[in-house]
Formats: sequence, structure tokens, C-alpha cells
Amino acid sequence: EIAPPIELNNPSNCIANINSFPYTENFNNNTIGLLSKDSITADWNIIDLNQITSEFPFTIDGQYLYMRRPNWDGESTYKAGLISPCIDLSTLSNPELYFRYLMSHSNDSLIVKFSEDEGQTWNSLSTLAGNQGNVWNEEYIDVSNISNGNNVMFMIIGHAGTGTTALALDHFEIRDHNTTDCQSLGFVSSLMWIDEMELGAFNWYSGN
Repeated sequence: EIAPPIELNNPSNCIANINSFPYTENFNNNTIGLLSKDSITADWNIIDLNQITSEFPFTIDGQYLYMRRPNWDGESTYKAGLISPCIDLSTLSNPELYFRYLMSHSNDSLIVKFSEDEGQTWNSLSTLAGNQGNVWNEEYIDVSNISNGNNVMFMIIGHAGTGTTALALDHFEIRDHNTTDCQSLGFVSSLMWIDEMELGAFNWYSGN
């Protein structure tokens, strides 16, 4: 079944106050950076090349996090949280939470929450549920309405449903949302250039 609301152990993770953006964790080099894990009844793991299968395909960034339930395990409470440090959103005009995910089974879900009191209480932001295809998807969440924007934590909770299950996360990022997809910076010898272009999981920066 789809993940019901769950209670956590009120983790506190204000080990840093992030105020430089974009803040990105891509899980390369076998590290989760300043993020932390709440192993509710399962755990997020960093995948390596010998674990790449049809259920866990390559991603453009290299390594990523995954949570998997073996098909012989009928336990119904496979859940794991990924928690950010405290983040100061007050310097951003249009703060946005962005991440990539793979969720290819009908009983899986990802629940996104936020906390304004160092992890003592959590509020829901978004829920992704069901088969999203065996491809990397992107999630963009507007977080500009969070009132206490100078001391915010985010958590992504993975819930693996019954049966063979595979969930994956990559490229956790807090950033300022661009109101336009492509912006011209000007003219050079009658030619325009585009500073940055993003198509799905592909990001290209001209460097000009």
C-alpha cells in the first residue's frame, strides 16, 4: 500500500546553517555531505557501479542514493529519511527544493517534509507515489511560503511497498528558482549567447 503518514524520532541536525546557494549534494565520492540519514526501518545507501541494474540505471551525476526491498521480504515498514542541515532561505528571492528520483513500483512513495524548529516537528510539502517509470524524474518544490525562512530543515522519506522495490534519489539542491528557462545575456558580433540551459537531467553552462 502507499505509505501512510509516519512519526519520526524528531531528529535535530542544525550542524550548519547553509546560506550560500545553490546548495547541492550529489552523493559522488561516496559521501552524503552535510545531509544525514534517519534509518526509520531501512536505510539509504550509495550505489556503486557493480550494483547498476535495469532497476538502478546510470545517472548523469554518477553515484546516487538507493533503498531496496528484496522480493522475499514481506515486511511492510521499509522507510528511511534523508535530512538536510538548517538552511537560511531568507537570502533567496524564490527558494526552491529540487531533486531527482527513480520510483518504478506501484507501492512505493516519497514524502517531502520541512521543519522550522530544528527537527522537533515536521510539516508536509509534497508526496510522490506510484510507478513513475524506470527513468530519472525531476521534482521542483516552491518553498517560498515557509514563514521562518532563516532556519529550515528538509526531509525526504522513502517508503518501499511490498514486493521487489527500488527507490533512488540524486542531486538534492536548494536554489533560487529562475523565472525564465533561458535568458540571453546580450550580443557579441551580432550573435546572442545563452548562459545556461537545462533539459531534464542534462545541464549545460556556456562559461561566458
